[in-house]
Amino acid sequence: MKYLVLIIAISLNLNNVIAQDSNYVLDLNNYLDLILKSHPIAQNADLSIELADAKLLKSKGNFDPKLDLGIDQKYFDGKDYYSNSVAQINVPIWYGPKIKAGYELNDGTFLNDQNTVPDQGLAFLGLSLPLGRGLFYDSRRYEQQSAEIFQNAASFEKQKILADLFFRARVRYFEWQGDFRTIQVLNQISGLAAKRFDFVKQSYSAGDLPAIDTLESFVQYKNRIIDANKQIAKYKNKIAKLSALISFDPDFQTIISNLSPINNFNLPDTINLKELIVNINEQNPEIRLLLADLNSSNLNQRLAKENLKPNLELSYNILNNGNDYYALGTYSENNYKWNLDFQFPIFLRKERGELQKTSVKIKQTENKLAEKKAEIQFKLNGILNQISDLLPVLDEFQALSLNYRQLLDSEFIKYQVGDSSLFKVNTRENKLIEIEVKRIELQIEVNKLEAEFFNIAGITGI
Repeated sequence: MKYLVLIIAISLNLNNVIAQDSNYVLDLNNYLDLILKSHPIAQNADLSIELADAKLLKSKGNFDPKLDLGIDQKYFDGKDYYSNSVAQINVPIWYGPKIKAGYELNDGTFLNDQNTVPDQGLAFLGLSLPLGRGLFYDSRRYEQQSAEIFQNAASFEKQKILADLFFRARVRYFEWQGDFRTIQVLNQISGLAAKRFDFVKQSYSAGDLPAIDTLESFVQYKNRIIDANKQIAKYKNKIAKLSALISFDPDFQTIISNLSPINNFNLPDTINLKELIVNINEQNPEIRLLLADLNSSNLNQRLAKENLKPNLELSYNILNNGNDYYALGTYSENNYKWNLDFQFPIFLRKERGELQKTSVKIKQTENKLAEKKAEIQFKLNGILNQISDLLPVLDEFQALSLNYRQLLDSEFIKYQVGDSSLFKVNTRENKLIEIEVKRIELQIEVNKLEAEFFNIAGITGI
């Protein structure tokens, strides 16, 4: 099993893999990296990027050249009434016009006069130009620019999804780390209780201590063992929760149980957290998504304003004999065909309603953006204040822990020379356990606050 764990460690690029209490270390960054590679939510976040790329590719299709072929024939009672055939290519241009070129061949007994062409057919080369609606902006340009905004927004959406996922992962890792550290403390205390029980037994055998002390030290030793085993049961549950973010395979949970977290707790860097708050508007995915939504609404508004204009489209084609379609010099300005289309809704109620709707949407998004910025700033400052207040308390707990260890050692020395009782030693030891457990719980609380800070800030941290 240890070889299997080592292989996994190497595959995770655990450059700092070291032996720690006969286990291998899994640090937080490597745990997050493993989740990033295996969790379905992380994989869906990558798929959202692919979806945005596909949407952009689709929007660019509005500017693809298109081949058109139309054949219209009629035969009845043995007569060739007419046969109309047109083949052409249309090339859309970004700024509105369309270039087109084609070939037309028509014949038949009852052919409409306006469709009459030379025997060799008729070649044409022309331009379709919107002079009103669509000259400066149109739905094709709108769709592509919207897709580009959506593509940029997809990266922020991915960042937000991963920040939420990593928040859950960090909390589970810190709880696992806290239970592991608590087990270490309880095991140390159990070791002290075992040594004390051995001392009491030897002293009783030598006639220096009463028999009741052996019973009391034995009961205390067993209580320490029970406390450690209860904590181990909680620790196993944390292992199950930890591995569930990676795999539900029971074998993988067994592998995780042979790994241990980093022994030391990492304290938050308040200076770095303050800098993140200063730059939060550029980094927070929720803010950037609202900005993308605002940009999209501005495009909607621009299109709505453009649609207030009338539809006025000019189409002009120069014509040539079908045999000379490739010879541009043979085209004459006297041979042409043109048409002008005009449409305009009298009341413009649909267009004015759409413009009004987009204007309201922009105002709503601006209000949401202002509220979101203030909300995030308030939450981050609140968490930073909590962390800043708790860090000195952690230092005090560290000092208290050292003091209680000294008191326990001194009380046991006094007990050895007959100046104290086993009850006082046990009392000192209980206070040490209480302080150590509180110190670990406070450290986990601080780390969870930092994880919440990263989540609200929308920062993945790897």
